[in-house]
Amino acid sequence: MPRPPAELPPEPALPGGLAFEQKPDGYRALLFAGPGGHAHLQSRNGTDLTPAFPEIAAADRALRVPLVLDGELVATAEGRLDFDQLHQRALRRGADARLAARDHPAYLIVFDILDTADGPLLDEPYRARRALLEEPFAHGVPADPFVLCSATIDRATAEDWLNPAWGAAGIEGIVVKGLAQRYQPGRIKVRAHASAEAVVAAVTGRVTAPSTLLLGRYDARGRLRFIAQTAPLSATARREVGGPAGGRRPSLPGRRQPPLGAAPLFRRLGRPRGHRPPAGPAEHRRGVRRGHRGRCRPLPAPATRSQAERAVRAELEALESEEAAAALRRAQAERVEADRPGGRGGGAAPPEGSRGGRGGTGDRRCGAGAGAGSRGPVPDRGPGGRGRHGR
Repeated sequence: MPRPPAELPPEPALPGGLAFEQKPDGYRALLFAGPGGHAHLQSRNGTDLTPAFPEIAAADRALRVPLVLDGELVATAEGRLDFDQLHQRALRRGADARLAARDHPAYLIVFDILDTADGPLLDEPYRARRALLEEPFAHGVPADPFVLCSATIDRATAEDWLNPAWGAAGIEGIVVKGLAQRYQPGRIKVRAHASAEAVVAAVTGRVTAPSTLLLGRYDARGRLRFIAQTAPLSATARREVGGPAGGRRPSLPGRRQPPLGAAPLFRRLGRPRGHRPPAGPAEHRRGVRRGHRGRCRPLPAPATRSQAERAVRAELEALESEEAAAALRRAQAERVEADRPGGRGGGAAPPEGSRGGRGGTGDRRCGAGAGAGSRGPVPDRGPGGRGRHGR
């Protein structure tokens, strides 16, 4: 049962006074060594780890002494304990496991002895079990990959082990035991900790009552990088984070702002040239908006900002379609007027023999008439040139 960080229990908390052991970052494991060189490595939940760590089993078989050891299985990388490397080792079997044992050997940091050839030691006090454990290590047996776990009864030394510098080496805290206490599978852990400032970049759950916080820090280039996710917040912490004083919601990334009015919205989306912005949110709420050329039509009030933006975009497309259609109608009317005999305009007649002049008396498709009915001078396209309606 973990205690608050960096808080050691008082001396009378456990029988016989307190003993402190380093807590390395690894897998809790039991090692069973039997007669005949048989060895079995087992995790805390009963998983057989012997095939994944053949170097541990081979070293134990060399002892040829029946015993049961309790310890922490660890792996190293770049001069420190590396839990990720240990996890990768635990997934390998067969030839891959033997190759990994050669390149990245594992170690068993032993902190208790539970059984020997003379019988079980579970009911013996911790002080007696520790003395039996230290005796063979003092004579160099067992040797690598077995390591004796550091222990002390000095409170100041234990507090020093909680220094973040030990955490950087892979020691995540200390374990507290009673000197007169019998063996207990559960342990009192005191974890080392270090404080650092971080930015709340996002949340999980609702903004008003977040479940967890996603934290980030700025790198050397000024970019925000994700570093950690908090544990689930308590109900009190959710209220404190999600409901600041004054009832105002925190301005967190990803939160939608209130719907914009017509002018700010068009500044963001870009207003088409020659069109007036549609009505604002007030007319949306009334259900009627004044459209192009004074016409009114009902429009359902948008419930969200995204619906409002879609409605405005749809209206812009409709206005553009209406304007394009009106321009097309005007161009068709002018063309018909120009092609009609006796139409508008005046100017010189097209050269004799040319084809395709628009307007003028006579054939609509041939420029044989006088220039009185043409819209203006028609450029000479040369002999047999084709006009707009020439075939």
